[in-house]
Amino acid sequence: MLGEERDVTLLAQEVQQTPVQNAKVIPFNGKNVGYVQFNQFISIAQPKLIEAINTFANAQIDALVLDMRYNGGGALALSSQLGYMVAGPGRTSNRIFNQAIDNGKGNLYQNDNQRISPFYNREINYSTYEFTANTLPNLDLNTVYILATGDTCSASESLINGLRGVDVNVVLIGETTCGKPYGFFPTPNCGNVFYTIQFKSSNEKGFGDYADGFSPSQSPTAATDVQGCMVADDFEHLLGSKDEALLSTALSHISTGQCPTVAPKSSRQAPPLVSDGLPIRAPVSILQSNAIYLPVK
Repeated sequence: MLGEERDVTLLAQEVQQTPVQNAKVIPFNGKNVGYVQFNQFISIAQPKLIEAINTFANAQIDALVLDMRYNGGGALALSSQLGYMVAGPGRTSNRIFNQAIDNGKGNLYQNDNQRISPFYNREINYSTYEFTANTLPNLDLNTVYILATGDTCSASESLINGLRGVDVNVVLIGETTCGKPYGFFPTPNCGNVFYTIQFKSSNEKGFGDYADGFSPSQSPTAATDVQGCMVADDFEHLLGSKDEALLSTALSHISTGQCPTVAPKSSRQAPPLVSDGLPIRAPVSILQSNAIYLPVK
């Protein structure tokens, strides 16, 4: 009861991270729609993302929905890889995914090969930060649907910005993203690691001013407005369900090219944080991002 004091015992245990979930093909109004829930840009996500993209390519999907509503960011290199897998070589070859802009007072970069990140088209060995010989699969899409909320941050926003920089049509469904165009290199010092803002990210067109986030809009006017539909997050349906508000809106837009006249209703009650002993919709930190750059090759 409220105000009651209790003593509890907490036991630590290992929890297996599953950043890529619910990858599937959804038949909808005569179209095959690829859907994948992607929660964090971390190295263990790479093989599962490749597996999902291969599944979608084999199914010859007509549209792709990336559910990144709770993706707080991570490695920019993986974001670049995903950008390539979405758009393919024709739109990304010799194009800039991300370029870092610093204040010019430090020595972060020795040359542009360190400052500029292209669209990486090969797998990366994240234990050594070296490319492998394996070329990534791709979907060669000119449009991608991204489900977003205020917990969509950093490397997730870099994906939105990087794709827009090469004129891929990003359709944003959900809410305004968190607004984190900044990054850092973790800096160890005397047993501590410092995470200080060191650069701002921008795309091929030089745009990186999205500190207030990207917002879905049916009539974009501002530079940070993205074509799409403003829809509140839905805590009443499972992620990946066609009845879930953001996904159902995306499916409707894929079918009609427009936002639904009446946006799907959703509960604004706090979501459950635990299911079968594992956290499922816990808030994410905006500081889940670091910079991983590889030499331009």
